[in-house]
Amino acid sequence: RSENVAQLRFRHLSWDRDSLCVWLTLTKSNQEGDSKSAHPRHLYANPYQPEVCPILALGIYLMCNSEMPRDGRLFKSASASNFSHRLVQLLRGEEGEDELRRVGLQRSMVGLHSWRKGVLTHLLGGSAGGGPGPVAVCLRSQHSVGSIEGKYWGMGEASDQHTGRASAGLPEGESGFAVLPPHFLDQDDPAKRALVNRAIRLCFDCTALPTETVSALPFLLASVLYHKPHLDRVLPESHPLRFTPIFAGVREPGAGDDGQALFNDLRDFLLVCKDS
Repeated sequence: RSENVAQLRFRHLSWDRDSLCVWLTLTKSNQEGDSKSAHPRHLYANPYQPEVCPILALGIYLMCNSEMPRDGRLFKSASASNFSHRLVQLLRGEEGEDELRRVGLQRSMVGLHSWRKGVLTHLLGGSAGGGPGPVAVCLRSQHSVGSIEGKYWGMGEASDQHTGRASAGLPEGESGFAVLPPHFLDQDDPAKRALVNRAIRLCFDCTALPTETVSALPFLLASVLYHKPHLDRVLPESHPLRFTPIFAGVREPGAGDDGQALFNDLRDFLLVCKDS
C-alpha cells in the first residue's frame, strides 16, 4: 500500500542472503506497529528484466539522492499521494501519451492501484509452475482472509519468498526462478572487499544509513553496475544517474583514484548466476 511505503524508514530495510527484507511494522491489519508480530516482505532482483527489478530501482534511487532525510525516512516526501501526483504528470507528458497509445490504454486506466492490483492479477493468474497460493498472496498484499481463517493462517517465510520471486517477474517453472542477485565474488578477499567498500563510499551516503541498510549496499551497487550497459542505452542524457561516480568517473575524495577505473575493476568479479 502506498501509505506503508510512504512511512518506510531505512531501519525497515535489511539484506538477508539473496533478498532485501522490508519490515512493514505498521500496516492496515497491525495498527499498533508491533515489530514482534511483523514478518518481512522479501524483495528479489530480476536480472532478466531490469525495468521491473526493485533492487536496481532502489540502487538508482539512493545513488541519485545522496542527501537523505536525517529523520530516517526512505523517501523525502512522506505523502502517500506524492507518487500519484508524479504519475499524473508523467502520463500527461508527451512520452507518457506515446506510451499509453503504444499499449492501447487511456490515461484514466492507470493509477496507483495499477501496480498493487496488477501484481495480484499476475500472481493469481496461474503459470506453468503453479504460482504461489492465494492465502500467501492475500497475506503479502494485506488483504483479509476472513475473521476466522485469519486467526489460523499466518505468513510464513518460505511462502513469502515464493511470492516475492513471483512478484519480481521471475520465470516460474524454470531454473531462472531461483536466480541469485548480481553480487561480487570473493568477498573474503581483503583486497576485493576493500574495492567494494571504496565504491560504496563513492556512490552512497553511508553516514545517513543504519547498519541494517548498509548490509544491502553491495547488492545495490552490483545491480546498478551489472545493468550499466542497459541503463546507458535507455536513460536520457539529463538523468541524474549519469552525473554519479558510476557513470561520470569522478575521483574518490582524498584518494586520487579514478572512479571509472575502480568500477571497471569491480566488473571483473561481478557475478549473476543465471542461465546463458
